[in-house]
Amino acid sequence: MIDGMPDEMIGEVATPAANYLFTVNNDCEKLQEDASAIFHRLTAQGLFLCARGRPDIETAIAFLTTRVREPDNDDWGKLKRMMKYLQATKGLVRRLEAGNALVIKWYIDGAHAVHHDMRGHTGAAMTLGKGAAYSSLSKQKINTMSSTETELIAINDKMGHVLWTKYFLEADGMPDEMIGEVATPAANYLFTVNNDCEKLSEDASAIFHRLTAQGLFLCARGCPDIETAIAFLTTHVQEPDKDDWGKLKRMMKYLQATKGLVQRLEAGNALVIKWYIDRAHAVHHDMRGHTGAAMTLGKGAAYSSSSKQKINTMSSTETELIAVNDKMGQVLWTKYFLEAQGYDIPTVVFQDNKSTMLIERHGRASSTKRTRHINIRYFFVTDCIQRKNLTVEYCPTDDMLADFGTKPLQGKKFLDFRRMLLNEG
Repeated sequence: MIDGMPDEMIGEVATPAANYLFTVNNDCEKLQEDASAIFHRLTAQGLFLCARGRPDIETAIAFLTTRVREPDNDDWGKLKRMMKYLQATKGLVRRLEAGNALVIKWYIDGAHAVHHDMRGHTGAAMTLGKGAAYSSLSKQKINTMSSTETELIAINDKMGHVLWTKYFLEADGMPDEMIGEVATPAANYLFTVNNDCEKLSEDASAIFHRLTAQGLFLCARGCPDIETAIAFLTTHVQEPDKDDWGKLKRMMKYLQATKGLVQRLEAGNALVIKWYIDRAHAVHHDMRGHTGAAMTLGKGAAYSSSSKQKINTMSSTETELIAVNDKMGQVLWTKYFLEAQGYDIPTVVFQDNKSTMLIERHGRASSTKRTRHINIRYFFVTDCIQRKNLTVEYCPTDDMLADFGTKPLQGKKFLDFRRMLLNEG
């Protein structure tokens, strides 16, 4: 983001916005088309950065995002100041810690009539100890008559988040039988299904559904180490049985044992988009495969996924080819997204199946009688390689990070891959 900005934005300041941030001069000259495009791009990048760990620029971003349609020279100056602040604080990182006496603390405030149309502005932050686990700053949608009314509107607007957080974290939402600790989120028999197993009662099914949904949210927000377990549990929410209940219990006990774990992301010195994609062949009860994927720009997985494949395959080679093809949308989206931000970064896809890599590199030329039945659509990756959108490289199975998402690992291998996935200190 900083590397792709205009030279006039180079510098350092102590705060991301001046006192006159919300002041609008309707007579100010509008930006030219090229400058407007830069304004739009840098504001969008700032919005992404703000959501991913820099809430200190949220007030500036909250204003700038309202100005992207017709920015003027004043808006350009405000963007310049924010960019200079980011240069001065590029080493800052956000750290979250839970306090000993766990309390959900919300701080909500309103600034009365600060915008040019006399609307107020809402600020909110939530912490469980140290660091804001959630924060937001936004212009209010209606005009108010007093600062008291402005603050009342601010609190009302945030009540949804306040109550959702409370209900999500309530201790009595988890049955007593799930209290305990285990070392891994899933046992070896995670994918095993017993069709004769007794179904859960209606009340237990509702608890199963809720906890699985909460786990899915948690997984997406910084706990990718439960992704394989969640990938299975989400396929059983309609008619869960007692075996599924036991698998959910194990995941909940793992979360209690690892509640202090956090994911840390770092960019490497030589910036490369590294994708690890792997598969487990015919591991589900209907003999379908399972795909695992992880993407890193240095340390820690910025993206990861674990999912059941949608079709049956004839061999592990075909299963891996389908795994890579299924992830190509995300692989290319990541490449194009970073290019749009001004970063021309090479993309490397790591795999541990050399037969699949031959087919991907050479297409039909590497097909044999065992692989001729493979649908031509799965050679899309071959086309991407030939167009130099990415390269494919071999990675030994012991170093294949995506293996974490293909099966329920145990012991040292689980810990080693979790350390890579979360970038544990």
